[in-house]
Amino acid sequence: MKIAFYAPLKSPDHPVPSGDRQIARSLLRALNHAGHDTLIASHLRSFDAYGDAQRQARLRRIGARIAARLVRRWREAPPPDVWLTYHVYHKAPDVIGPLVSRALCIAYVAVEASITSRERDGPWSSGHALAVDAIRGADTIICVNPRDLPEVRRARESSVPVDVLAPFVDAAAFTAGLDTVRSSARDDCSVRLIAVAMMRDGAKLVYRLKERPIAKDLLELGERWRPYRTIATWYLWRGLAQ
Repeated sequence: MKIAFYAPLKSPDHPVPSGDRQIARSLLRALNHAGHDTLIASHLRSFDAYGDAQRQARLRRIGARIAARLVRRWREAPPPDVWLTYHVYHKAPDVIGPLVSRALCIAYVAVEASITSRERDGPWSSGHALAVDAIRGADTIICVNPRDLPEVRRARESSVPVDVLAPFVDAAAFTAGLDTVRSSARDDCSVRLIAVAMMRDGAKLVYRLKERPIAKDLLELGERWRPYRTIATWYLWRGLAQ
């Protein structure tokens, strides 16, 4: 299947590392691994951090021009089977995909779509409207964060699919060179996965610290939890969420 991929918040080949870029790259690798033919449809970043109405309007105009160009190109050549957009929300709406998919009558899929009603009338109201439009018009929504499910389902008809994508990881990144490690280490050497979570605020709350701990502090705090530090990390993260 030929899939046009677009990440309005941050393109997979953006020069600045981030979790969003990493997930976009992971999705592309997973799709390619499954045998699909993927292409990055656009590198336009529609992100607006400050609620600037003029910037939002300009990004919509640019998106419309890019969409028109893609439609012309794919009317002359075989179009993609699916348009897949990763991470749609009010600060980074999809200003291209819905226009292209409707013009070419191809499937539109949104991964990690997120909306909140409190942004409906705020400085990102136009972005919220575009996000709602994309969510309502999508053939399928794939949620990464289960917290997005209630709002997304309220915005759509009950018969339209809304699925949850379970966490996944490319194990090859952790097993590369494992044979060399095993040959030079003890006989019972096995694969170990290090989990890193956003736990600084959680640690500050639990230990009643004046400031968020740095990496060195977290290492010292973690010693008392050995050998259950991964479980402790989960509780610190969930404790902050509560």
